[in-house]
Amino acid sequence: MALNIQGVDISYCQHGLNYEKLKKDGIKFAIIRSSATGIGTHKQYVDSLLHRHVNGCVSQGIDYGFYHYSCARSIEEAKAEARFCVEQIKKYPLPTYPVFFDAEEGQIADMGKKVATDIALAFIDEVERLGYPSGIYANPAWIESFLDKERILGKKDLWLAHWVKSPSQYGQKIWQSGTRYSAGMKIDSDWCYVDYPAETAAWYKAHGKTVATPVKKTIDELVQEVLAGNWGNGQQRFDDLTAAGYDYYTVQDAVNKKVAELEKGSNEPIKVGSKVMLKKGAKTYTGGYLAPFVYNRPHTVTEIIRDRAVISYGAVVIAAVKTSDLTLA
Repeated sequence: MALNIQGVDISYCQHGLNYEKLKKDGIKFAIIRSSATGIGTHKQYVDSLLHRHVNGCVSQGIDYGFYHYSCARSIEEAKAEARFCVEQIKKYPLPTYPVFFDAEEGQIADMGKKVATDIALAFIDEVERLGYPSGIYANPAWIESFLDKERILGKKDLWLAHWVKSPSQYGQKIWQSGTRYSAGMKIDSDWCYVDYPAETAAWYKAHGKTVATPVKKTIDELVQEVLAGNWGNGQQRFDDLTAAGYDYYTVQDAVNKKVAELEKGSNEPIKVGSKVMLKKGAKTYTGGYLAPFVYNRPHTVTEIIRDRAVISYGAVVIAAVKTSDLTLA
């Protein structure tokens, strides 16, 4: 194990993470939680900081991979989780580290070694079928007691969680060694023993893909993301844009100009199906207040009766408003 590359793993727990400071601390890679499955609901959901973490790593040239926290109870559920995970990560540049399967719940372990191993391998194989290199995150107890290690070790990439000074040796490529303080917060610490960017590039090439060097978002791209609500509002927007290495004031000036253009409207009539923006300060049709983020994203008109329009975001009805308070997006 000649290489010893310093990294971290991050999730919704690292709100406000400063990626520029992370890089200055010597962090070369991050394994980002892309998604998870609810313990009780068994429904998949996206990690709330996925978008910001990826953008932050891209802005600082930090390599990254992903992990999905699983609660799968069958091969079919494991494959469904894999498909959900890939749906989220395919929105971003190809990761230079693998997509890892993370299972720590007793309900999986209770099924016995064969089923638990079947579940893990089903997730990994499905992710790879969908075009991403994959592996498994596990600690020694899981490897010894809850998985058929003969089907895992040496056959699938291992990210070992073992919070000791000297880890057990299972042929792991990444070792999660415990926690550390980096970029001003407590964070999980990892060490990688292989050149994953080279390994994943070779894997992608063999599967007909090419890893392109991620670049910072343009101002126009950031404006669209701000208007879509991806960067929050107020102090949160300032903190997240700054932490990701962007100049908040430059971005906000561009956002303000875009909003001003949208508020000018056009001569084209607003009708059912129109994409619209709400004018600043607009209220509901009956005079009620609207959440601040509603003004920063486009909506679809789903109903018009005289001067009353119903607007929706996706499948969710947002409010009934006056048509005079709308401009075409």
